Amino acid sequence: MADKGTTKLVFLMEIGFVHPGSPTAEGVGSNNSATKIVQELVDRGHDITVFALYPGDASSNSREYDLEVLDLGSDYTSKLQRGQVLEKKLKRRVRQFETFDVAHAYAPLAVPGMAHIAKYTSTPTVIGLNAYDAICPKKDLLHMNETRCSGNGVAKCTKCITHSAVTSPLYETCSPLMYAPTFGYLTLRRFNTLRHVLRSEKVANEIDAYHTLSPHLKEKYVNFGFPESKFHIIPNLLDERFLVDQPTDSASPPYQLLYVGSLLEKKGVRKLLPMFERLHARSPNEYTLTIAGDGPWQSSLEAEVKKRGLTSHVAVLGRVPYSNVPSLYGAHDLFVYPGRWDEPFARVFLEALASGTPIVGSDVGDLKQIVGDAGVVTDGTPESLADEITRLIAADALPAMSSAAVNRAKIYQPTDVIDRYEELYEILT
Repeated sequence: MADKGTTKLVFLMEIGFVHPGSPTAEGVGSNNSATKIVQELVDRGHDITVFALYPGDASSNSREYDLEVLDLGSDYTSKLQRGQVLEKKLKRRVRQFETFDVAHAYAPLAVPGMAHIAKYTSTPTVIGLNAYDAICPKKDLLHMNETRCSGNGVAKCTKCITHSAVTSPLYETCSPLMYAPTFGYLTLRRFNTLRHVLRSEKVANEIDAYHTLSPHLKEKYVNFGFPESKFHIIPNLLDERFLVDQPTDSASPPYQLLYVGSLLEKKGVRKLLPMFERLHARSPNEYTLTIAGDGPWQSSLEAEVKKRGLTSHVAVLGRVPYSNVPSLYGAHDLFVYPGRWDEPFARVFLEALASGTPIVGSDVGDLKQIVGDAGVVTDGTPESLADEITRLIAADALPAMSSAAVNRAKIYQPTDVIDRYEELYEILT
């Protein structure tokens, strides 16, 4: 079926879409990105059946798409074998996937299951590689939690898995009696993920097409053996709820700094307080810092704020409802990203841009290309982050960067990004 648009002929399709969470639930970046893609495709007139990996809000009755819950489970046993469970559940639906024009999974975890669908149906398969799940058991490509990883394997990954389990921040929040069970669980879970990773690489060529969020993410996967000729680069798409009004006049003290995201080692969150302390030592009343998000390092950060005597200047909010996040950006002058890993393409970058909040961050992944004139990158040390913030404020650069941020966000308008998904579908069909 075709619909004559203003600029091109669009073929409306029946699409089976594997969602990494649930479109009826509030979740992390990938969940929100997938939900946005589904809604935009529905708005274009496509017939979507969503296969959600987890239950969402059962009371939600305003859906314009069909929804099936695969439910990988949330208990400890289920979490040990998420990849294997998903593969089995997708295999059981192979006949159902035969009825679609395209099968699209926005989840690297789905590679083996989707490979089975590709092999035993005539339906073209597409997988969104929005993270490192299909090539790294730890999902961060940080070997021994320190260096960028360039290859996996049983021996290499075993050493890294063991090290990361020993150094996990989870031990700070559990009793000594739980140390051994915690180590055992973390190790077993990641070894099961390693099995799934090796299987994903083995069947990677069965998939008809992959899309990644950025050039560096494509490069990573190709370096790990995925077929380069099947890759397409489609960035994250903007959520218009973050287009909030931001003052255009010069910022004034206290300058309000913001971090939003998971409180994980790979996100570099332990650098936030040393960075802020350097700023605070120079100008005691010129800065505040808000840390929004939850994760293993939350309790440690809260304790460290008290220890450093920064409770009047630093707020650790924990998890913030997603509906409140746009106004949070709008109330701050600068977004700080101290990441240690090669971030695939975090939604927080688009959220900051849309809200007119300039970005200072580590030079990881494609951050420099994503933010353009709306941000600056540093070597990621607390000292360099603090020094760059000081320089920008001294130069009164924030108003111009705020305007540049809003303009930069327009590159990621949903209409343009969804055009690229439709083009990919049409190539395959």
